[in-house]
Amino acid sequence: MPVITVEWLSGRGEPERRRLTEAITKAFIEVARVPREQVWIVFRDVPRTHWAIGGQLMEPGASAPPAAA
Repeated sequence: MPVITVEWLSGRGEPERRRLTEAITKAFIEVARVPREQVWIVFRDVPRTHWAIGGQLMEPGASAPPAAA
């Protein structure tokens, strides 16, 4: 049984999780040829303050890391 972990910035809601769940499940059924009930998905919402890109911590409320100095 595949277990897929989605780590993304917090702030998305149930509608986004539902849409992504369906899309990921559909892809695994088609590509990996596994039954729907065997596709498990775990969502981990990560606060922006716990996310870094390119050596820079993201600022609260920012959609991208701060520009390099």
